[in-house]
Amino acid sequence: MAKFPGSSRCPRRVTLNQLYDDYQKGLSSYSAIVKKTKEDELLDKQNRMSEFEQNASITLQNRNAELVRPIVEKINKAIDKVATENGFIYILDISKGSVVFTSKDSQNITPLVIKIVKP
Repeated sequence: MAKFPGSSRCPRRVTLNQLYDDYQKGLSSYSAIVKKTKEDELLDKQNRMSEFEQNASITLQNRNAELVRPIVEKINKAIDKVATENGFIYILDISKGSVVFTSKDSQNITPLVIKIVKP
């Protein structure tokens, strides 16, 4: 068994690593049954920690999406307004890498959108 990866600042991770260290220190004196029991306990704790970390990550992603959604909606409304007011037919998002060509007459509407978003 190898030491468990992850941040040593996480209290759960510290506890798991302490259990592992204790297991390693007593390994030579454990009977086969005790060794198997302790290994099972470590694996169970590691699995529960992984599940906790996955759930926490999903919760953070969902919360981030929840917080960003109104900002993105506001920006999209501002883009729609700029496009309508200026008679634009297409608005391309060059950050997505989808623009093949831009002419010298193309316009960057970022300042117009920012003006609407930041009153």
